[in-house]
Amino acid sequence: ALNVTLLEIYRIQGDAKGMRSVFPEVLKSMDGDTEYQLDYINLLYKMGDVSAARTTALKAIESHPNDAQLFNMLSDLWLEYDRRPLSTVQLTYVAESGTRTSQIALARFYHKIGDDDAAQRLLTRVSDSGVAEAQGMMARVMLALGNVKRADVVANKLLQADPRNEDALLVRGQRHLANGRFDRAIEDANIVVADSPREYLGYVVLAGAYSAKGSAIRARQTFE
Repeated sequence: ALNVTLLEIYRIQGDAKGMRSVFPEVLKSMDGDTEYQLDYINLLYKMGDVSAARTTALKAIESHPNDAQLFNMLSDLWLEYDRRPLSTVQLTYVAESGTRTSQIALARFYHKIGDDDAAQRLLTRVSDSGVAEAQGMMARVMLALGNVKRADVVANKLLQADPRNEDALLVRGQRHLANGRFDRAIEDANIVVADSPREYLGYVVLAGAYSAKGSAIRARQTFE
């Protein structure tokens, strides 16, 4: 409790070095509390110690390999500070031996930064095992890599089983948009926006379809 109090005093004072000095003891006393782990990782990145931030992030992943919220928060930090948080060896390990949660979450991150080769490696095993979320993400990755035929096949199969599969809808919506089927693209994008308002690509597809139809106002309103 004393170290936590001291941490907050240092935080109020804006003393980053003081915060860093007590964080290890705070983490020990909190027994792997993800909120404090993420707080510490954020501090390390802000202080410019990328190596320590990566090491701490890896420890968090190892202690909470099935915590989807942890991966989402790490992804946000990495998007801001670090586009190469894992080494090639670490990436290979997760792809071959990681949990489904870690493989899918990390694939989403690498897809966001445009490294779809890494995303594909992370997804191959879990997608082949029949996990729908992984297959939907794989369809997005295939589309990004230019393998349109496979993306179409996977997305359409998933939508037969689940008409509201977010990733499959995004693939189909983008394909509708690319082929001039603007109304159908709008239908798919609207479902994604309604079900997953944090999915930015849904708004991109929706705005793109409205713009292609000549409705600049509706396109602009999509992001308001």
